[in-house]
Amino acid sequence: MVANASDERSRGLMRRRVLSPFDGMIFAYDSPRHVRLWMQDTPLPLDMLFFDGNGRLVSLHRNAVPLDQAPIDGGSNVQYVVELQAGAHSDISAEPNILELNACNGILVDEQLRNRTSTTPQRL
Repeated sequence: MVANASDERSRGLMRRRVLSPFDGMIFAYDSPRHVRLWMQDTPLPLDMLFFDGNGRLVSLHRNAVPLDQAPIDGGSNVQYVVELQAGAHSDISAEPNILELNACNGILVDEQLRNRTSTTPQRL
């Protein structure tokens, strides 16, 4: 699911009780900005990945607490946020420049950066 309008972003995954490991939501903003999200009315834990305008990982927040209203700060220079089922992709590394968001291929893990050996990014 893509949330690219303000009302869609404010609703997010609220009231969603089930999310499969390969489902999620991407929040797309018109331009990079400082992004803070919360878990109000969201009854399942989520992992949140924050990307810049070039699709590179800015920050990662694991296991956001269901129904918590405390802000989750994704940092500045964020243009895209991906919310996934908490723990479904525990192999995702928070190491900078490991993940790349690609509109056609989903989230790519740059194995060359992760393992310093391969040259082809792998799709999650």
